[in-house]
Amino acid sequence: MKKIFTLITLLCLGFGAMAQTNVYEWKNGSVTIRTTNDIDSLTFSIADDAVTFTTGSPSALTEKSMTASFTLSTTLNITNSSSTTEQGVCYSSENNNPTVSDSKVVYGSFYKGSWSATLSNLRSGLLHYYRPYLKIADAIFYGPVKSFTTLGEYSEIPNGAVDLGLPSGTLWADRNVGADSPEAYGDYFAWGETTPKDYYYWSKYKWCKGSYTSLTKYCIGSSYGTVDNKTTLDLEDDAAYVNMGEEWRMPTIDEQFELQNKCTWTWTTQNGTKGYKVTGPNGNYIFLPAAGDRYYSELYGAGSRGYYWSSSLSDRSPDNAWSLDFYSSNHGTYDCDDRYYGRSVRAVVR
Repeated sequence: MKKIFTLITLLCLGFGAMAQTNVYEWKNGSVTIRTTNDIDSLTFSIADDAVTFTTGSPSALTEKSMTASFTLSTTLNITNSSSTTEQGVCYSSENNNPTVSDSKVVYGSFYKGSWSATLSNLRSGLLHYYRPYLKIADAIFYGPVKSFTTLGEYSEIPNGAVDLGLPSGTLWADRNVGADSPEAYGDYFAWGETTPKDYYYWSKYKWCKGSYTSLTKYCIGSSYGTVDNKTTLDLEDDAAYVNMGEEWRMPTIDEQFELQNKCTWTWTTQNGTKGYKVTGPNGNYIFLPAAGDRYYSELYGAGSRGYYWSSSLSDRSPDNAWSLDFYSSNHGTYDCDDRYYGRSVRAVVR
């Protein structure tokens, strides 16, 4: 249906989201009464000065966050605001007039008066711009822009790091360790080893004397070997750190949990390779190829399964370590996999 009704300089919105409402159409001297059941949409305009903001200076500032207060003043009265409006703060380190297309924190739907918001997971030592906004249908009002610089020293994001918008601020590499593209399988590592090899079993594992009951490092139980109570890989035993540089490291199990629980996972084929497209809260994504894993001298599950080591030892059996495992209909984190398996590594930086 055509848009048949235009409200000019609208200062009071009172349309129910579900209830039937009469709309009076004036045209050529005659009035037609219509119901909202007959109308797909309404167009309207609002005066530029109908909404005014103040933007407060930072009241709290750290290396990773900023808190500020704002006020919204308006003569508008909006019913059913939860379905028609959005209010918050937009910010950017690149755009000096940030918009809702940049990063944003949503405060609510529509709130007059004073309110505050906190911007989190920011880069240290970096200049950011911010301002409040109110979105009514497709119309957006913005407040004055202010800026701040987070505390701490600024460091460049390494090439290949992808910001998924995760709550922890963790950035994930766009490809596996040893891979020359996001779809390539890359190298396979036993847990705690930093070079690939031709044979994967306890008899060739670096941190034991030939069996899972003779562990020489990363052991929390005397029946498994020499106890050192180490539960996270040292950097010299971290395949990401050793092969990609000191900015990178293997993810902890908590970071793998976050990737699993805070992102949308879609089984797909990318440039001929099967795997998961993992999309973060901000819309950015990484691709995890189903690279399989190595046992003895063979590669198993390539094209149908993926196995990615974390840097975290199992807290139940020190012969096992935590791993992110998946196939086409499931993905999860498990600590029941032997450390000698040759598996993929996807690095992180934070």
